[in-house]
Amino acid sequence: MRLIPKNLMMLWVLAVLCCLPTTAWAETFAVVTAIAEPDARGRWRPVQTTPAAAKLEGETRTPLVVGMALDLGEQVVTDEARVTIRLGKREHITVSPAAAITIQERSVIQRMGEVYYQVRDIFSVQYGTVQTAVEGTEFAISGSESGVGVAVTD
Repeated sequence: MRLIPKNLMMLWVLAVLCCLPTTAWAETFAVVTAIAEPDARGRWRPVQTTPAAAKLEGETRTPLVVGMALDLGEQVVTDEARVTIRLGKREHITVSPAAAITIQERSVIQRMGEVYYQVRDIFSVQYGTVQTAVEGTEFAISGSESGVGVAVTD
């Protein structure tokens, strides 16, 4: 039996690692953990995917799917759907119907609608001219033509 020299083996391992897709190296920033939409009677039911909740890339709408990874800078919009997104290990945001957000690092740019936040560390939300910064709490931010409201629940 012929042994492969150690240097040649290391070179082969390096070549294989370099050929892996870059997503294998990146850690997922956020993950869609739940999607719900109303049934014919108006009761919220869990679904795996719906065109009423989407990721925007330019003019392209990609329906969200439970388990879908979201990266920094991605935009999420909801029509008649509610979406829960996990940030990190123990933080969640729930995007209500008729809402739009852009995910940033330790912050969210909220463009419309209501979003419920459950965060552990310092986190900020910008909604128009209103900037909200919190540390380890649960809160909701909602907005309409009449203004922006912030409610701390914990």
